[in-house]
Parts: sequence; structure tokens; C-alpha cells
Amino acid sequence: MPTAFITGASGFIGGNLARRLSREGWTVRALARSERSAGIVAANGAEPVRGDLDTVGAMAEGARG
Repeated sequence: MPTAFITGASGFIGGNLARRLSREGWTVRALARSERSAGIVAANGAEPVRGDLDTVGAMAEGARG
């Protein structure tokens, strides 16, 4: 199963992308800066990875899939 790591999955475009990829059978992981964002990311079918673009560890975790 292919894996995608995306940013912005709690927003309009990223959320639509996460839902589409999930429907198509992808494993989707997405960066989430807050608990609220993590909840939205999960509702959009992605596994939340806590952190932001400046958090090297979060980026590495998300990319590992």
C-alpha cells in the first residue's frame, strides 16, 4: 500500500487530498500542529504526526511511514 506524508490536512485543500488518498487506498500521514488540528486530520482519514515544519523529528517521523 503506498504511503503519503502531507502538510495542511486540516485545511481545505490538504483535507480534500487526505480524504481522496485514503479513499484510493493510500496510507496517509499528515503533520498536525495542535490537538485540534490532529483531530481534524484524523477525521480526514490521515494519521496525525504532531509537530510543525520546523520540527525535524516530526518531519522524519512522518516521512518514515
